[in-house]
Amino acid sequence: MGILSAEMILSLFMLAVPIFYESLGRSRSTKTLTANYDFIVVGGGTSGCIVAARLSENPNVRVLLLETGGSGSIYTDLTWISHLLLFTKLSHRLYSTPQARACGGNRVCELNVARVLGGGSTHNEMGFVRGNAIDYNEWERDHGAKGWSYKVRLVVRTGLTIRFST
Repeated sequence: MGILSAEMILSLFMLAVPIFYESLGRSRSTKTLTANYDFIVVGGGTSGCIVAARLSENPNVRVLLLETGGSGSIYTDLTWISHLLLFTKLSHRLYSTPQARACGGNRVCELNVARVLGGGSTHNEMGFVRGNAIDYNEWERDHGAKGWSYKVRLVVRTGLTIRFST
């Protein structure tokens, strides 16, 4: 039981490289890996899949997407039963650092981290939280992130023109 640091998580993903190459009967050398691909995306969660897809739109680049889990199953496509995926082979079983008032007094919370192509979107019943408009507007206004206002980002993300009452 314990928390994985960013370094440990990266190490776990790096374990996927030799396993991937061994399964193809190829060299385990990272030099060979980097010579064959222009981009290596580590993690086939929602963001990793999007990054790999966008990169692969350029026909002149070779993209490798690495994911420690498999490609899922029929259950990952059925949102109404996704809660049954918690703590199965499609999920890492991780725990929070003990805290006095965490998880209803249990001190340690079970953390669901998907281990499957598609990542957390296979487990979260397609729920999402849109960022806070105040944060987006502050990034643009106070930090020079031009084009990052809430109005602009909402249009970019949804592809829709939205009427705002403000």
